[in-house]
Amino acid sequence: MGKGLIVFLLAGMLMTAYDAPYSTDNQVSLAGKEYSRVDAEAGADISIEYVQVGRLPDRNAEGTVNEMLRQEAFSDWQPDSERDLSLKIVQTPIIYRNYLSVTTWTDCYIRSAVHPWCSLSSMVIDTNTGQLAELGDLMTVDEQIIEKINEGVFKNDRFSHEECLKMKWYDQLGDSILNRAERTGGFYLKEKGIVFIIDVSHVEGDYLTFEAAYDEL
Repeated sequence: MGKGLIVFLLAGMLMTAYDAPYSTDNQVSLAGKEYSRVDAEAGADISIEYVQVGRLPDRNAEGTVNEMLRQEAFSDWQPDSERDLSLKIVQTPIIYRNYLSVTTWTDCYIRSAVHPWCSLSSMVIDTNTGQLAELGDLMTVDEQIIEKINEGVFKNDRFSHEECLKMKWYDQLGDSILNRAERTGGFYLKEKGIVFIIDVSHVEGDYLTFEAAYDEL
């Protein structure tokens, strides 16, 4: 194979069925695919795990949804030609009622950079329509959100309520939610609540998540 060992793992060979947590009567099927490239000569070590769906109520929407998911994983990269970096991307799906919620976690180290970095993005798809869900479809977005944030309804698993107030992360979270009512992304679903993502400095972890229970929104 030469000096640069390049391994491309064909998606069909790495199809993995998911157990979809929190699924009710939703019959949507989920499968995982993986792209992998290890090229010693180029200094590249790349692994991208992404989600594909089947059995949507609107079968005509499946191709569009699958391309959205693939683009979310690959859009910022040229994995066949990237050099001098270590890159791992993992998509994680959850089905909650009629929604497919997918997070995309990225861990990247570019050889010339001072430090590695990571990020978390998300999309929520209405499985009945194949369309991206807006935050306003899932909850009421108004000024009362600010009160609930400052009361500690939105929980972070790494920092205390007092630390979030002091660092003004609650202000950032509130602005993010109020400006996102008619936007997609920046939030995802779990069994008991909605989780919101904000970006912070690398020292603070690159991103933070805040979860609020459905019955408190």
